[in-house]
Amino acid sequence: MKKLILILFLILINLVYAQNIEVVKEAKNNIVLGEGLEVRVIFNNPYNNIYTFEVKEVLPQGVTLINPSKADNFEYHDGILTSVYRWNIVLQPNELASIKYKIKPDHLGEYGIKPTTIIDTVNSKYYLSN
Repeated sequence: MKKLILILFLILINLVYAQNIEVVKEAKNNIVLGEGLEVRVIFNNPYNNIYTFEVKEVLPQGVTLINPSKADNFEYHDGILTSVYRWNIVLQPNELASIKYKIKPDHLGEYGIKPTTIIDTVNSKYYLSN
């Protein structure tokens, strides 16, 4: 009886976690000066309905925007005006989305890319990438 309850509990936990949006950001760790850096953001629609998601990417300082070549918006973060990309993505149930953009560092040094923010426009929940 205890095994049956444990198995049932594990199944129910997996069903609860299956409703989460997972956001993964992929990019190379090192590049050569003058080389572009392609960044890819992948996320899912775990729901049983069509949903619209707003994707927001705050870009680091000191980079040239390659593709798209213009920012969608500018926002202040910690008192510094930053470029922002925004996308609205409509996803079918259980569908994956992949967004790519390319930037090029202007100088030698270390650059940090902030987590991507995904906003579930129906529930107004925020999800962050790695």
